[in-house]
Amino acid sequence: MSYTTIQHAIRIKLDISPNEYMILDMVYRMATSPKARIPGWCYSSKNYISKIIGIHESNVFRTINRLIAKGLLIRGEEGTLLRTSDKWNTLQMNPEDNYGVLPDHTRDSQKHTRVLQEEGIAFRNDTYGVSLYNKYIDNYINDNNIDNTKIKDFMSEFFSLLNDELGLDDVIKLVKDRKKKKEKSSAEKEKVFSSQVEHFYTQAIEHFPEHLRPKTKSAENNWKDELRKLNELDKIPFSKIIEVIEWGRNDTFWSSNFLTLNRLRKKNKEGIKYVVVFSEKMKTAKPKEKTFAETEQERIDRLTMKFDEALNIMNSKL
Repeated sequence: MSYTTIQHAIRIKLDISPNEYMILDMVYRMATSPKARIPGWCYSSKNYISKIIGIHESNVFRTINRLIAKGLLIRGEEGTLLRTSDKWNTLQMNPEDNYGVLPDHTRDSQKHTRVLQEEGIAFRNDTYGVSLYNKYIDNYINDNNIDNTKIKDFMSEFFSLLNDELGLDDVIKLVKDRKKKKEKSSAEKEKVFSSQVEHFYTQAIEHFPEHLRPKTKSAENNWKDELRKLNELDKIPFSKIIEVIEWGRNDTFWSSNFLTLNRLRKKNKEGIKYVVVFSEKMKTAKPKEKTFAETEQERIDRLTMKFDEALNIMNSKL
């Protein structure tokens, strides 16, 4: 036995749990199998049933006793044999008689499935409408990232349509309306940043090599939002933020640890934000020694400035 198909119409009618259903189904199939050791009886041990179904052996024992009390299982005289009663057997042989336990609008489930598939809503075919809708809801919630706090309201609204026996058109309309609202909501959530944030973002990324820069719009927005928070929440001027970024990226130690803009507002072990850590280290850091080329360039710049000043004075006297 490799699987159990739970027919919810039968489960609801008998008022049994999924575990109880699986044990009844297993006993029924093993007892009616041509390979049964004792024809008409299930000879499997509680331990074997436990391993196949995946529930604890003690739970199997209690479940079997409940099913016997409900008149759905019969125990053999030896105490080890089991078989299902006619109450269960009749329902297994005539499952179509059980559509009556479901709402009227789920009886023609094959038609419903076709309609839902045409609308791109159904995710699988199913024997019973309720299972189909449940599966659909699960997929819809996952695919559309519906917030956990809103799932209960969504489920309530969806099944109220079914319980009120409104048609599939109403169900489809609900789904499409939800999709439109989600698309509209997503568009409204598109982040718009101030011109200042945009301007200083272009300056900030210049201090990061190409392979460290954001590759997606979402990642780019995260960096821009980090700049916004540093300015609006932490009250740090944009010019100061750029100085901190430049220092962190050029520092011999931090350059290999400061790989993303999002690190600035994170805290170290002492609970201090790295933007503050960098700012303080900047104050105590030794000035970087200038290279010969830099020193020479400064000398040339000074001479050029003096030459220009002298030239201006001479021109004024002419």
